[in-house]
Amino acid sequence: MAFSSSRKAEGRQKGLVNRIQGPCQDSGESKKVYVDFSLKDGTSQYDLSERSLGFRWFFSFLLFTLYRVSAKQAGPTLFLLDEPASNLHSRAQMQLLESLPKIATGSNQIMYSTHSHYMINPEWLDQAFIVSNSAIDYDDVTETSKNKNRHTDVHVDKYRTFVGKNPDKTTYFQPVLDKLDVSPSKIDLVRPSVLVEGKGDYIVLEYGRRVVIGAESEYAIVPTRGAAGMDELVGLFLGWGVPFVICLDDDQAGVAAKGVYIKEWGLSESRVFTLKDVDLSLSGKRIEDLLEGSDLDAVRDVMSLTSRPTKSQIQLFFSEKLARRERVSLSEGFQSKVRSFDRLISRALNLEGSVRPTPSAPAS
Repeated sequence: MAFSSSRKAEGRQKGLVNRIQGPCQDSGESKKVYVDFSLKDGTSQYDLSERSLGFRWFFSFLLFTLYRVSAKQAGPTLFLLDEPASNLHSRAQMQLLESLPKIATGSNQIMYSTHSHYMINPEWLDQAFIVSNSAIDYDDVTETSKNKNRHTDVHVDKYRTFVGKNPDKTTYFQPVLDKLDVSPSKIDLVRPSVLVEGKGDYIVLEYGRRVVIGAESEYAIVPTRGAAGMDELVGLFLGWGVPFVICLDDDQAGVAAKGVYIKEWGLSESRVFTLKDVDLSLSGKRIEDLLEGSDLDAVRDVMSLTSRPTKSQIQLFFSEKLARRERVSLSEGFQSKVRSFDRLISRALNLEGSVRPTPSAPAS
């Protein structure tokens, strides 16, 4: 492919101006082709070199990946990317993540490392690995000096295997936890709401309500700072006139807090519940007791655990499933308790709760 040194081919597409030029065939020069790119923004035109480092990196990335796999004669390719998001701001990282499936088509594959939660897709966790170095304790700031004579000992484990064996080593999978940090929208603060004790309660109930039984009642589940930590939101909702109720664990702390909210805030007993009011079988129980033995076995198997899952592991399991809206086959007992919860809250908030048919997609 060669052109006369005075011959140019120019094209414009979405603000991109490109110029291709090369030596004459008869000049005796080596046959090289040069491509210059510039960007047009309104009436101004910029060389690619004038844009930010992150922009130039992203442009080069797309040029050598997306356009490569689009070439007719391109064979299967394995793309190895080391921290591809290091020069990109958060929005650009999300755009980069969205571009990866377009590259990994056909026989093409991508393998990348990251420390950024913006580069985590919950649907890909089954293909994720944790890379660890047992010679370093990343949770100990003095570890570098203490272990400078240790030999590097790198291990690569499947994400679920590592989490199952090392549930307390959250430093290694913190980006996943950040990605799965499912929180209610700020808009929920002006909708009819039920206050629950914490993030774990919110995740289990929201997953059961939205994904498992398909409840359509329009109220928000709002996590708080524990049984005794709801005063701020109670005062806020009362001041704003937002309809709300409270649902607490039926343990000692929950029962005591129920009495406090009724006495000190003047709330009626029809607005403050414990799990015992949801189902008599939950007398003296906490939110994780909605799960039956078969449900805990399902969590253990998915998380590759060798023992009964802890509260944090249960929360991580439901965080993943809620983020992916992935329906898991859970016991009828769990489903029945979630339906009872939904009916109780809907009735207390004067809402007509309805349940749509369970999704036909096979459960995992």
